[in-house]
Amino acid sequence: MHVNLLPRDLSDPSLRYVRQIGVGHVYVYLPRIPRYLKHGFLTPEDLATTRKRVESFWLRISGVHLDSRAYANLLLGLDGWEKELDDICRTIDTLGNGGVPLLLFNLLVSRVLRDKLARELPGHYVDPDGRGGVGLQSYDDARARQVADEPGGAITADQMWERITRFQKRCVPAAEQAKVRLSLHPDDPPVARFWGAEQVLNSVAGIERYLDIVPSRYSGITLCQGTLQEAGIDVIQFIRRFGRRGKIFEAELRGVRGTIPKYSETFMDDGDLDLVKVVRALKDVGFEGMIQVGHVPRFPNDPDRAVSNAWSAAYLKGMLAAIQ
Repeated sequence: MHVNLLPRDLSDPSLRYVRQIGVGHVYVYLPRIPRYLKHGFLTPEDLATTRKRVESFWLRISGVHLDSRAYANLLLGLDGWEKELDDICRTIDTLGNGGVPLLLFNLLVSRVLRDKLARELPGHYVDPDGRGGVGLQSYDDARARQVADEPGGAITADQMWERITRFQKRCVPAAEQAKVRLSLHPDDPPVARFWGAEQVLNSVAGIERYLDIVPSRYSGITLCQGTLQEAGIDVIQFIRRFGRRGKIFEAELRGVRGTIPKYSETFMDDGDLDLVKVVRALKDVGFEGMIQVGHVPRFPNDPDRAVSNAWSAAYLKGMLAAIQ
């Protein structure tokens, strides 16, 4: 297991910072790769250039993350979804040939709407009363329900499963051929309906159904401990259930207080669940992948969250050292 971080961008200061705090692996948000948005897919030339740049700072790319624009038409039920999936498959092929083994993504209508409309996610806010006055990323379902509009229309569970199935049937065979693992992030926030869309990937049953659409060793999930905990799922049992089958491709840890309908995301040592137990459970099922730092608290006068990311990476490295 190793710590993984998303750099702010691919500039010298950002990559140097990751190396300086002792993290050796990064994942890259695809729109931050020059020319990706112009093409709509990742080219071999652009990946090679990006890898060379990242590796010049003694860092390794563990994976790349799709942006919501890559599948906007698919999730909103609009024309053009076939080309979107073709472009994603071209990106998968580039990753396989370029030595990057993991593609991270979610299938969230809400993220598509947020990015298309440049609007905040309903119900999300920063609680300023975290430990010592830090800001905590928080969610309140009562606030979310006050947003009455449905900019993507009312999307039923059956429609979501139809669109998810299209993704799986097109992309999993491409991933098998390229030997690239597809890692799905569960629905976040883990509520049944959000911003007009039914959400079906926020339960054990939903994840099982998703994996059964196209069974493959290259189709798996991101263990987002925070999202699972917020949904009231037993995280340790979840790890045992899916980890023993080799279905956990990466993990993401953060401290969480509360569950749906209201919760806050805090420091790793300040949540309701002892994260040492989570890391130990991952080790017990043979997980050897990356553990991502994400959703860190917001210190005053630290807009890039450099202090909070460094604190979180160090805490996670300490847990790994103690357990391994």
